Amino acid sequence: MPKLGKKGLEAKISHEKKYFTLDELSEYTGLTKGYLYRLTSARKIPYYKPFGKKNYFKVTEIQDMFDANRVSTMDEIESDAITYCLIQK
Repeated sequence: MPKLGKKGLEAKISHEKKYFTLDELSEYTGLTKGYLYRLTSARKIPYYKPFGKKNYFKVTEIQDMFDANRVSTMDEIESDAITYCLIQK
């Protein structure tokens, strides 16, 4: 199977893909297959085994995981600190 590349994979995802294979997930995230196996073994990433052998990953769950761990910028932290200080007075 030829490699799709990032743009080809994104196009395929947006139109029809609901689940990734391990290879597709590795390509999409840039994480190695070994690291992804470690995450599945530790049950830190949701996956499915409908036929008992291959792991499948739901695209929306992976996207939600990446969106959930956003790190605030220094500007946002400073703004929150100023707001907090003004409210506490």
